[in-house]
Amino acid sequence: MGAGDGDGTVLLPRVLAGQRCLLVLDNCEHRAAVVGALLQPVLDRAARVGAPVTSQMALHLPSEQVWWLDWLCMPAHGAS
Repeated sequence: MGAGDGDGTVLLPRVLAGQRCLLVLDNCEHRAAVVGALLQPVLDRAARVGAPVTSQMALHLPSEQVWWLDWLCMPAHGAS
């Protein structure tokens, strides 16, 4: 696959098709629309790929399952 094979929305699903893997994406709220556009073709074409994504906003993908979590708190300095 060379540089002329297309952008990630074409190349990534082709590479991952038939694979069994997790594609872990973290801190995606800054580029949620781009991540969604990249991820949807992967999920459509590569049925054995799972994609846990962390973000402060939903990606609005058809197969998306959103789990809202509370903020993670750190103990006060010196607390045991």
